[in-house]
Amino acid sequence: MMHGPITYILPDLPWDLLLGPILHDAPTGAVIEVHTEAMHALVARRLAEAGRTDLVLRFGRDDALKGATS
Repeated sequence: MMHGPITYILPDLPWDLLLGPILHDAPTGAVIEVHTEAMHALVARRLAEAGRTDLVLRFGRDDALKGATS
């Protein structure tokens, strides 16, 4: 069975506590999904500081977490 990359969802700034362990342990190709501009900026900065060019940073959809459909 084929699985996609591991995705870590960090919706907004209070979730930044998990960023340190994620940056340390995430395998190459893992995705960090954020839901706010502020979190995107923080994660982008921390990725650069850690030299983790092998991870993917993307915006997710808040409504996906709430169970809404488009």
